Amino acid sequence: MTVHYKLIYWNCHGRGEITRLIFNYAGEKFEEHTITDADWPGTLKAAMPYGQLPVLEIDGVQLAQGRAIERFLARRFNLVGKTDIEAAHIDMIICGIDDTRQHFAKLFNEEDILKSADEVKEILDKHVHSFLALHDKFVAKNGHNHFVGRHTTLADLAVFQILYFLTHVDHSILSHYPHLSKFFHHTSKNSRLAKYLESRPQSPF
Repeated sequence: MTVHYKLIYWNCHGRGEITRLIFNYAGEKFEEHTITDADWPGTLKAAMPYGQLPVLEIDGVQLAQGRAIERFLARRFNLVGKTDIEAAHIDMIICGIDDTRQHFAKLFNEEDILKSADEVKEILDKHVHSFLALHDKFVAKNGHNHFVGRHTTLADLAVFQILYFLTHVDHSILSHYPHLSKFFHHTSKNSRLAKYLESRPQSPF
């Protein structure tokens, strides 16, 4: 029986992009309901479980909160590792991303434009490079160009998207992290993702 998935989100990467990566990696069709500022807030906002996006509809059943959506799809499409220990390590990586992601908004001013070069450097030095150094070690220790196990998991897709964002903030940011750089380029060439990555909007925001 075919399941109908509908992702409701803006025309940007944001908190909806990992969900798109999961669908494309899994080869699963989904409908994308792209909204505009004119659609929001209005009645659409009131109809969402938490009054925010993204929301995924599964045969009409609404699921809110980006991480909940990602974990649901990862379980459904076997991207949560082979054991409960691997699943826990995937959650660990996701939590580490969230600890750092809270600082990313500081890179932009109120008009969503990157701050000055000095301000960006200060934020990267204070919050981001330590994250990159840790994850460079993690992916090197696990090997196989994956963070957990020997196959692609939600952790890989989540880290990849963060790195994509950061390389648009600073094109050379991975130059000091050889294992992350190798992982990033390896994932970008994945046969299940390459076509989508080439066609998606290049703005990481």
